Amino acid sequence: MGEQDPQNINFIQENLILIGVVLLGIFIYLVMLIRKRWRQNFLHNSSEKEQPK
Repeated sequence: MGEQDPQNINFIQENLILIGVVLLGIFIYLVMLIRKRWRQNFLHNSSEKEQPK
């Protein structure tokens, strides 16, 4: 097994940090959506447009 170049290790660490930040952003977005639905008791709003009778 050969040793890895320090530049490769740094590149992998930067990618892991970037992936972590993206996943954290997605997680926060999903939490906000769940909180919004929780307040609405997980019900969808009825259509605001009036349907013709």
